[in-house]
Amino acid sequence: MTQPRPHIGAVRKARAEAEFRVRLAGLGVTLLEPEYLGSSKPHRAICAAGHECAPRPNNLQRGRGACLTCSGHDSVAVEAAFRLRVAELGGTVLEPEWLGHRMYHRVRCAAGHLTKARPNSVQQGGGICAICAGRSAEGAEAEFKARLAEMGAALLETEWLGSMEPHRIRCAEGHEVTVRPHHVRGRNGRCRICARRDSDAAAREFRERLAGLGAVLLEPEWLGNRRPHRVMCAAGHECSPAPSSVQQGQGICQTCAGRDTNVAEAWFRARLDEAGAVLLEPRWLGARVRHRVRCAAGHVSTPLPNGVQQGHGVCRYCAGKTWDAFYVVADEDAGLLKFGITTGNGKRRLTEHRRAGFDTVHRFLPGLADDVALSLERDVRAALRLAAEEPMRGREYYSSTVTALVLDIVDHHPR
Repeated sequence: MTQPRPHIGAVRKARAEAEFRVRLAGLGVTLLEPEYLGSSKPHRAICAAGHECAPRPNNLQRGRGACLTCSGHDSVAVEAAFRLRVAELGGTVLEPEWLGHRMYHRVRCAAGHLTKARPNSVQQGGGICAICAGRSAEGAEAEFKARLAEMGAALLETEWLGSMEPHRIRCAEGHEVTVRPHHVRGRNGRCRICARRDSDAAAREFRERLAGLGAVLLEPEWLGNRRPHRVMCAAGHECSPAPSSVQQGQGICQTCAGRDTNVAEAWFRARLDEAGAVLLEPRWLGARVRHRVRCAAGHVSTPLPNGVQQGHGVCRYCAGKTWDAFYVVADEDAGLLKFGITTGNGKRRLTEHRRAGFDTVHRFLPGLADDVALSLERDVRAALRLAAEEPMRGREYYSSTVTALVLDIVDHHPR
């Protein structure tokens, strides 16, 4: 009697639980939870140091550790370390209660300045006083003016407005724009017109580019640098390029560039007519999606339109690519599994794999009708993607740990 195929969700859950338990054992952690609660739920445990903790499987998978106390993320321990560090620096914490390691706490430094400090910044060596560290408003203003001088820009504001407020400046090229002092670092310090981030400048450049290509802008107003705009190209085609794409040299007209989907469909249908083939799909699916076709010899196959355009032919059977067999082989020493399709008795293909170390044949299914072998290969790859399994190399070389899942799919696949 055929065993029912396990649900893919159950397979993934069982694998996640097994990995969680192996990870805990490797860290010397004892799991107290009687059952698996899911990848995002806390599980009661005792770490190797004896602390009670509640690790989440997905956090362990990301390498965050099992115990907050051991990893320095325990709230009580972090607060104690923060207060101790402030005291070591001669300061006093003025906040009456703990607000969290990422929140500012009021502090009086050794010099008597009333300031604010974040525990995680202090823990990373950031100090407790912005004034003593030269990060005060006065220091920020001086740094901003020095940075403008380096860029050859002039400040047009008569007073300091704050590091996060826009200030009017004139850049070295003479553009009058506004910048925030906080952003004037590295590339962010460039004038947005010089950096091509100014909307008016982008609109003007787009219109000039269209005029240079003999195109006419049909859009009544500017929609933004990344929004498509209706345009008529020099050849009279209506198209909708995005200004940013034109700026990057991608052209304006999909039809002239041979990328228009309607043109691709018309070409594909014409090629089928020339070859005496019939399109079996009720509608166009796109140039990169397989379409069912019956060739002049009566074979049903699924060519890719862009593959046909590249000269691959309409019918793989007529081209001698029957692909009527499916196989699963393994290299037990390397812990690798390989599956794929071939033609006829597969002797040549299996010999090539055997020479490469894949001498264990788990399954070989010859004489499959129509596109069953192709369909089976795609279904196996799709199931492995759902199970979050990644190939070790290529598209069909996987760890041997997926053997049971692959064979189950093969054995239950409709012939």
